[in-house]
Amino acid sequence: MIARVDVYWARSREQFQASRRYRLEAWDGDGWRVLFVHEDPAGTVHVTRHSVSFVPVVTSRLRVLQPAGGGPLQRPDLMWVAEVEVYGP
Repeated sequence: MIARVDVYWARSREQFQASRRYRLEAWDGDGWRVLFVHEDPAGTVHVTRHSVSFVPVVTSRLRVLQPAGGGPLQRPDLMWVAEVEVYGP
């Protein structure tokens, strides 16, 4: 069972490479269920991580999915995650 996910973004040249668009999804046995959607068209180079809490779900798989062009403003086709931490309730 999970209830929180922290996504830590990679750093390059003193700037963090946070995705402008992504979503967290959990496998529910029949398909992927969306837990959280992040949309930030302007983006930022100052965000080190995103911490997302949600109603606890039982899952055996989790994914961070970025649509094409949803990466950092300077490199929109890049998804650069340093670490993902998953927590239970």
